[in-house]
Amino acid sequence: MLRNGSHTNPTLSVLEGLAKFFDDHREAGTLPITAQWLVAQEDPEDELLRQRLASRQVRMIAMRAGAMTPAMREQLLKMIEILDHGSDDPPAPDTR
Repeated sequence: MLRNGSHTNPTLSVLEGLAKFFDDHREAGTLPITAQWLVAQEDPEDELLRQRLASRQVRMIAMRAGAMTPAMREQLLKMIEILDHGSDDPPAPDTR
């Protein structure tokens, strides 16, 4: 009934059953799936906090990089390139 749209407001027990099914079939090492997770709405405040944390982390990295030698900064940039491309992709050639 949920699939075809004839029942759009499932009961808590239905949500718990769905959560249990998906939790039983999730990949090892991933977060558990709960009924609360299924109905959770994205909180705009969470996104704002994530943006602030990212901004703070970028500033911290920049401040520390400013104290590094040019050679150390070059190594840091190479590490960032590797992380940015993932382990499957080869790093971009150095064009400097």
